Amino acid sequence: MLYGIAGRLIGELASLAVGKILLPWGYGARDEIQKLERTVSAIKAVILDAEKKKETNHSIKDWLQKLEVELYELDDLLDDISTEALKRKAMARNRKAKKVRIFFSRSNQLAFRLKIGNEIKKIRKRLDGIAEDRIRYNLSPESTDQPPQVPIPNNQRKSHSFIPTDEVIGRKEDKDAILQLVLDPNGRENVTFISIVGIGGLGKTALAQLVFNDERVKNCFDKKIWVCVSDVFDVKTIITDIVELATGRKFESTSQMDGVVNELKRLIDQSKYFLVLDDVWNEDPNLWMELRRLLISGARGSKVLVTTRAQLVAEVIGTSSYLLKGLSKIDSWSLFKKVTREDGTKLNNPTMEKIGTEIVDKCAGVPLAIRTVGGLLYTRNTEKEWLYFRDYELQEMPQSDSGIMPILKLSYNYLPPHLKQCFIYCSLFPKDYKIDKKTLIQLWIAQGFIQLPNVKKSLEDVGDLYFMDLLKRSFFQDVQMDKCGAIQSCKMHDLIHDLAKLMAGRDCFAYDLDAQIVVARARYLSLPKVPDLSSGVLAKLLIKNKLRTFLLPTGYSYNKYSCDIDKSKCQRWMSSFKHMRALDLNFYKFEVPSLIGTLRHLRYLDLSCKYFESLPNSICKLHNLETLKLNGCGYLKELPRDMRNMVNLRHLEIDGCDKLRYMPRGLGELTSLHTLTDFKVANQGEYYSFCAGLSELQGLVNLRGELKIIYPYFALEECNSRDCYIKGMEFLESFKLMYFGAGDSDILLWEKLQPHSNLKELEIVMYHTASFPSWMVNVNIFLPNLVHISLFGCDKCQLLPPFGLLPCLEILNLEI
Repeated sequence: MLYGIAGRLIGELASLAVGKILLPWGYGARDEIQKLERTVSAIKAVILDAEKKKETNHSIKDWLQKLEVELYELDDLLDDISTEALKRKAMARNRKAKKVRIFFSRSNQLAFRLKIGNEIKKIRKRLDGIAEDRIRYNLSPESTDQPPQVPIPNNQRKSHSFIPTDEVIGRKEDKDAILQLVLDPNGRENVTFISIVGIGGLGKTALAQLVFNDERVKNCFDKKIWVCVSDVFDVKTIITDIVELATGRKFESTSQMDGVVNELKRLIDQSKYFLVLDDVWNEDPNLWMELRRLLISGARGSKVLVTTRAQLVAEVIGTSSYLLKGLSKIDSWSLFKKVTREDGTKLNNPTMEKIGTEIVDKCAGVPLAIRTVGGLLYTRNTEKEWLYFRDYELQEMPQSDSGIMPILKLSYNYLPPHLKQCFIYCSLFPKDYKIDKKTLIQLWIAQGFIQLPNVKKSLEDVGDLYFMDLLKRSFFQDVQMDKCGAIQSCKMHDLIHDLAKLMAGRDCFAYDLDAQIVVARARYLSLPKVPDLSSGVLAKLLIKNKLRTFLLPTGYSYNKYSCDIDKSKCQRWMSSFKHMRALDLNFYKFEVPSLIGTLRHLRYLDLSCKYFESLPNSICKLHNLETLKLNGCGYLKELPRDMRNMVNLRHLEIDGCDKLRYMPRGLGELTSLHTLTDFKVANQGEYYSFCAGLSELQGLVNLRGELKIIYPYFALEECNSRDCYIKGMEFLESFKLMYFGAGDSDILLWEKLQPHSNLKELEIVMYHTASFPSWMVNVNIFLPNLVHISLFGCDKCQLLPPFGLLPCLEILNLEI
């Protein structure tokens, strides 16, 4: 993660040096910041080289650990500076705080500048020493502009075309599916490209070998050629291999490219050929197009079969892809028995069979993993030996240099640095956990992993690109879609999860309640199982570590088993969370202390499924907070009244807060909001002067996803504004209105609730009005992109809008 952190810090230092934040500090502070930027830049240049060498050089490993401490310290310090700027921005909004602002600017700022100035000098001095050591360790600068040239371990990946058919188990259906594509004579072009995609060790090469050696393939093609491409995608090398393998003729390394190309043309022109390109990693479309142009002169019906780990590669190639999955449990067991040379004597013992089944389950259907563990158990014949392997050796296999992990590491090595830190962070989730895509991106943003390439994209948009990139590289799987066809969640393959844990080292740590293991240097912590926070070991971990993440990936459905935390313990932990960026406490019942307002670095806070009626107003001092989740807080009656000060808030989730009375006045000033799940219009009453009206929605033009407005019977909404309230929300996909108003008297209000034309889903509950507003009467003009419409409780409607004219409409629900 260090490379990504260093890069982000360089950007923040550069912004400080040229921005206005340092103006009151004088030129000395700016000079210190510029020196610090140069030092961090020099260190960042060699981090990638140091990461490669740390496994064999303990001095470099220690150097990286010292660097980690200082970079995190610098990150906190720069965050302190930007937080003070946000404080001033929030205070400038509040006229009542004029006296406070005067005191802040004259007294506190002076002390703050002195403190920060001293800290900057101390950190720069320590980082200067670390930078000097890089020369002593002979660390070299490395660029991330080009894909890494990753060495293939022990030449394991130099594949060939032959495989005994009895060596492959459980791939008959997959083979038939690929053969159907290969033997299909109706391609749109003379040469058709097909990809087999799957994680390392899944058997892509073996499947391609089965297809290559099938008798039907031999009879269908004039020529068959097998080329192992592997890590270096060099067009001249590939076409040279094709010609040499097809003709038996050797080319000198000094041969001209034109000569090789001419030989290739003579070989494949008007010839129906079948070419396998095994183990392709290239993601550069220009390189692929160069090779493609040389291959398309074959006769109609020619096929090129590519094996790759990444869907991204298949998309670059422009092929129809076949996603290879793991073996079934039955086939996994059959392969295990075959590899262990089981003749029936061992597994006639029910205990041995049970242990063997548990071991095979850990392999998650990956043939290479099954072969590896089967080979290790080949000479072991007793229950004791198998139990020891299951309970101890199997747990250590992800750390070993044998078996599947070096193969999977290749995929990790090919990741750019910004994706490596995002992938490593996913080790915090348990195996087989359904990872919510939106939540994952929010957590990445909270940790500063998402960097904007330009101002036109939002952090969430870039985070979505990161997610899709990891998905296309086969690090995620089992995606689930929402009703609009967008990806909602995913999972990680068990072995990919093992890889994430291995690469995370001691930084990201999922606390094991059973093993009672504690990692002293963990900065990102999750509790996959429901813990008792009174545990001495866990309490020590929470208090002593400089945690930046505390997650409870259990889901809200576990709330019925939630635990109580007494006030004193809660305050003690809160006081130790001063470095926290992401805090998830959705599982525990406690009274939120006012001390939470001191967590100045906090970006993500999940307090869902709690029993409190209100939150301390001090939470509004969290000027860096970007995500606040209060889903399922069924007793919550009001939100903090100074929420307008939460100037960085991007996501406010309050779904299921059924007793919420109103939205706080000033909510419309939170123009960074991307998510607002619910907007409760206030009834007339004693708290009406504190309430936000619907007109405040006009400022929230960045809202996306779903917005639900709840309009109670005694609501009083003055329609003074000439503009529509939500028409400017061009990114909003779903709009729901729960209307309990007076009916026809509110038709003017309905006119002002016209959504943007991009809206995909519209749901209205309790529509007690005889006529529709103009934007619904002409729905095909104003909302042409609607896919889903639901109208419930339309007991006074006399004539429906022309829904049949909507070109994209798929679902229409009407209920009186």
